[in-house]
Amino acid sequence: MSLLCSLFGFSRQAWYAAIKQKEKVSFEFDVVLAEILAIRKRMPVEWLRPILTIA
Repeated sequence: MSLLCSLFGFSRQAWYAAIKQKEKVSFEFDVVLAEILAIRKRMPVEWLRPILTIA
């Protein structure tokens, strides 16, 4: 891992921090998507149009 990081000009700490940040963003996206899908199940179709324009 040290060799790869040095080839790309990153420290190992920066490499792992970038991976952690990417995982956090992915998790947050999954949470928002799950909430949107739950709302879509609960609400009639007429109320979805405004939600879909926001999302």
